Amino acid sequence: MTVSPCVNGVSANGDRVLIIGATGFMGQFVAQASLDSGKPTYVLLRSFPSCLLKAKATKAFEDQGAIILFGAMENEELMEKILKDHEIDIVISASVPAY
Repeated sequence: MTVSPCVNGVSANGDRVLIIGATGFMGQFVAQASLDSGKPTYVLLRSFPSCLLKAKATKAFEDQGAIILFGAMENEELMEKILKDHEIDIVISASVPAY
């Protein structure tokens, strides 16, 4: 997967990216592409992963510079706070709803 450095003619190199669902199958590829492109990357997790593979992915993202955040995307107040406090420019959801 490649990430274009330009969207609609506007440079996107410094854009801060929030990825929801980064430890899932598709989300891992999206998060890695964001990190590989050099974008400041934030990862929102429901909680620290209890699954070993997801915990390893989380640690790998963190080791590459991702900022790990915890919370539920359904929490509108929390999402607004995250977007404002971290000055997020791009939100990508690769998540499935929690049941």
